Order: sequence, then structure tokens, then C-alpha cells
Amino acid sequence: MGFRFNFETKKFTTTIAGASIFIAVSGFLSKGIGFFREIVIANFFGLSVDYDIYLVGAVLPLTINTILLCIGQNYIIPRYNKLRTKNEELAIGFVQSMLIVFFLCSTFVTILLYSFSDLFITSFFQLNNSNFHEIVKEIFRLFLFTIPLTSIISVIIAYQQSTFEFRYFVISNILLNTMVLLSVILLSSINIYSIPIGYIIGIVLQLIYLVTKSKILFVGLKFFSNIKNVDFSFSYSILTIILIESISQLYVISDRYFFNKVSIGGISALNYSQTLFLLPISILTIALSTAIFPKFSELINRKLIVDLEKLLNQGISSIVFLFVPIMFLFIYFGKFIIKIIFERGMFSSTDTLITNDVLVFYSISIVFYAVYGIFNKLIYSAGLISKLFIITLIGTMIKIALNFILVNYFQQVGLALSTSLSYFFFFTTSYFLILNKFNFVDKYIFPKEFFFHSINGAFALLIAELLLVTDLISTNSQIIEMFIFILFYLVNLSLLKNESIKSIYKVFIKN
Repeated sequence: MGFRFNFETKKFTTTIAGASIFIAVSGFLSKGIGFFREIVIANFFGLSVDYDIYLVGAVLPLTINTILLCIGQNYIIPRYNKLRTKNEELAIGFVQSMLIVFFLCSTFVTILLYSFSDLFITSFFQLNNSNFHEIVKEIFRLFLFTIPLTSIISVIIAYQQSTFEFRYFVISNILLNTMVLLSVILLSSINIYSIPIGYIIGIVLQLIYLVTKSKILFVGLKFFSNIKNVDFSFSYSILTIILIESISQLYVISDRYFFNKVSIGGISALNYSQTLFLLPISILTIALSTAIFPKFSELINRKLIVDLEKLLNQGISSIVFLFVPIMFLFIYFGKFIIKIIFERGMFSSTDTLITNDVLVFYSISIVFYAVYGIFNKLIYSAGLISKLFIITLIGTMIKIALNFILVNYFQQVGLALSTSLSYFFFFTTSYFLILNKFNFVDKYIFPKEFFFHSINGAFALLIAELLLVTDLISTNSQIIEMFIFILFYLVNLSLLKNESIKSIYKVFIKN
């Protein structure tokens, strides 16, 4: 029975539709556990200088880990698939070589950062407290130990995804988040050090689990016999993709730089509000873009521009329909949402107010950033990678420049506003790039959809306010008001016979 289940699961995920559904469902589960981890951390640390310090110390090693995962996917997967068409053993040999090369390179980077950690922390973060400096350095060095392990994990995951084995990474990621959860709860006596300790243990267990599921990579693993299969001549497109993904990681680092410019707990507030902001994007947009991406490539290759425009319009309509009410919920009910999710333990009512101020400024761009996720996939499909690199580079420079200006006036709120303004830039430039590349008939689909759903959202909110006139801001009244808002948002669409719900069906089912 167990063999039958494994076989059927693997067969299901080897289809595009099956893989898309599996990624969406498993992504929801993985993100849900990661989100619960943030709730537990908020309970123990709230908006504290200790958690600020942790976020500063952890940012660079965790960013490097993210970049390693990106490099593994964007370099190893296409190279492995190309070699496999010639010879299966040659392809396996290539991945084995990558295991050693990734490990050696990441170990060198780790030793370098460890040796110069004092200099890096002093020059970049400019901490004005010697005690803060020492704690940041200790957190920084603890996370550095995960970089070589993550390099191996990134290669294994790339290999597994090349063979359509998505489930192992999801399970291993759940294992990692669970260990951080347990560590924070059980080792609370060592304060913020419980987080990196749990992360290190989780990474070790994640690696062990993934190795047991890809034993073939470690059979006869010899560096010198496999090194001949390594091709270090990165193609221009692959190198550009790596640069795009690496530059995009500068967002978080650039915010941490202003540790001394924001209020105590300001960095923590940015982290919690961004967690809320990114949760629906990481689930809904990724699910939609995963379903739509293969079809984009197919239609472009077949030069079916009319069908391409139709599919894009369906994607835009679906995203706007889903994210306009989320924008209203975050902006109008954000304080209540944060209170329900985070306000317990060390996370106080004052922390809720500070975090809500940040969330509001993130939320003004949520629809635009979500739609950009679809545009991003179309740009990749159209082979406009060099132009996407320029957009990413300029957008990141805008973000960093605005950080220096706005943080002096608005502290952590200014950092959130700079992020939203750069997201507007990403959306606008990619929108015009697509319109310039393709001769679409309906060039105003987004402004029409955004205006329509925004008016509908405002009207639904007004109805909710009029139906629930009360001076008491209780939990029940807030929940009822949110329910009325969502109900009338959907009812209005039904009465007006809007096609947004049908668009979601067409994207996921018909395409």
C-alpha cells in the first residue's frame, strides 16, 4: 500500500497541473507553519531590542542561504536536464561535482566572513553599543555555520526538482520550521540565541532527511573523477537570473542597515508586518503564477499572441479580484488582525499600533506587487531577462536611496514606504515593457479592473460600517464587520455579473 501511494504521488506531481496543485497546497502548509513560527516568536520577544539585534545579526547569512537555493535552481536544473538527454550517468556525475564545488565555495565564504565578522559588522551596521555589537557578532557567526550545509541542500533540492520530486523539500522545510518553534519554546531561557540554535539543528536534520531521499548522489562520490563534468561557463541568461535574484535580496539587508535610525523595536515591526504582507502573496500569487507560467511559454513559442493576451488578462483580473479586498482588510482592519494574531505574551498593545503603522504603508502596494508576480513570469517566458535585470537593479537602487531619505522623517514607516514605492516602480516598468513587447488590444485591463474592484471594496466597506454602527470596538463586532465587508464585496460582483471569479476558474482549470 505504501509503495502504491508513493508511486501515485510521484506520478501526480510529474504533470504540470499536478505539480502546480501540489506546490500550491504544500506551499500553504509550509507557509502556515512558518507563519505560526513567527507568532510564537512574537509571543516571546515582541517588539524588543533583543529581537531587533537578532534580525540584524541573522540577515546576511540567511540572505546567502536564499541566494544559494536560487543558484541551485537556476544553474543546476537546466544543466542537469541537458546532460540527462545525453547520458544519465553524466548528469548524475555533474550534480555530484556540484555538491563538492558548492560546499567548497560556501565553506570559503563562511571562513572569510567569520574571520572578518568584526570588520563587517562595524562598517556596515555601525552599532553604537559594544554589547549590541558582541551579540550581533555571535548571532552572525552562529548562522554562518548553516551556509555550507545549505549549499549541499540547494544542490539536492535542485536535483529532486529536476526529477519532479517536490515533496521532500516541503517536508524538510516543515521539519526546519518545527525545530525553530520547539527551540524557541524549550530554550527560552537563552533568549534570542534559541532561534539560531533551533535553525542550526533544523538545517542539520533537513540535510540528513534530504540525503536519505537522494542517496544516489552520494554513491561513488569522488571529486577528481567527477570534476571533468563541471561546466563553469555560465550562460549570459543564467548569470543574469542569478544577479536578479541576488540583487532582490538587498531589500532586507538595506532595511537592517538603519538599525540606529528607527525606534526600538522598529526592525521587529518591519519583520512582523512584512510577514503578514507577504503571506497572501507567497500563497496566492505563487500558486497562480505556477499554473500560468508553462502556458505563457507555450503560447509565446507558438506565437499565439491573442491567446496570450487573453490568459494574461485572466491572470490580472484574478489577482486584482483577490488582492483588493486584502488591501482593504490590511489597511482598515490591520490593527485588529495584528492584535488577534500577535498580541500576546511580550507583544503588547503598543507593539500592535507600531506594527500596524508599518503594515498600512506596505499594504498600499500589495495589489501592484501581486500583479507584478504575473508580469515577472511573462517577462521570463518572453526571454526579456536582461531588461528584467535592469528593472530590478534600478528598483533596488530606488529602494536604497529612498531609505536614506525617508528614514530620517518617518523611521521604520519610511522604510516600509520606500519598499512600496519601489514595488510601484517594478509594476509600472514591467507593465510598459510588456505592452511595448506585445501588440495587445486591451492595454488598460489593469486600471479598469483595479478601479472597478476598489470602488466595489469601498462600497462594501461603507455598507459594513452602516450596518454595524456601534461605539464598542469589540472582537465580535470587528469580526462581523469584516465578514459583512467580504460578503458584500462578493455579492456586488455577483449582481454586477463580473467575470473575475470565472477568470480564476479559467486560469487554473481550463488552461
